[in-house]
Amino acid sequence: LHTPPRSSLPPPAIDAAPLFANDGCDEESLESDLPQIVRLDPKSTLVLVRWRCGHGAYNFHFNVMIADNTGRMRPAELDFPGGLSGERDGNDLTNAGGDAERRRLTSHPLGRGIGDCGVHNEYVWDGTLFRLALRTVMPECRGARHFIPTWTASITARVAFNSTPAYVRYAEQWSS
Repeated sequence: LHTPPRSSLPPPAIDAAPLFANDGCDEESLESDLPQIVRLDPKSTLVLVRWRCGHGAYNFHFNVMIADNTGRMRPAELDFPGGLSGERDGNDLTNAGGDAERRRLTSHPLGRGIGDCGVHNEYVWDGTLFRLALRTVMPECRGARHFIPTWTASITARVAFNSTPAYVRYAEQWSS
């Protein structure tokens, strides 16, 4: 899998209020309902919006959105569905998180509250959609903390085309 170049641009301003307008929840929005925002590349920003209702004691659902530089959002695409058995289609994940340093999207649906069973998925952004990079599972709740890897992918970062590699700049200095 290849990832696009990093960006030093700040993320765009995000207005998540329209996402809550018709969610059918009676409870008021909590501060934890503020979206998590992670810049993915020069054109795209990950926006994770937690559902205000319809979750359990330890499994929280999130809409996974992609915002462009104007702040306009669209549902993110995933090449592998989340959920305990890969059954969740669409752009919602359970216990989702964004890793800004590694530009990853994670999902960790739990089989029970102590976290000794369930699934852990890591997705990487390829510039268009999130691709599964790592999947570990523990189908039985037996107190084990080590999940079994069932899928791994090799990730490489793309170099920006407009940057000159250091070795080329060095060679140009000595040739003049």
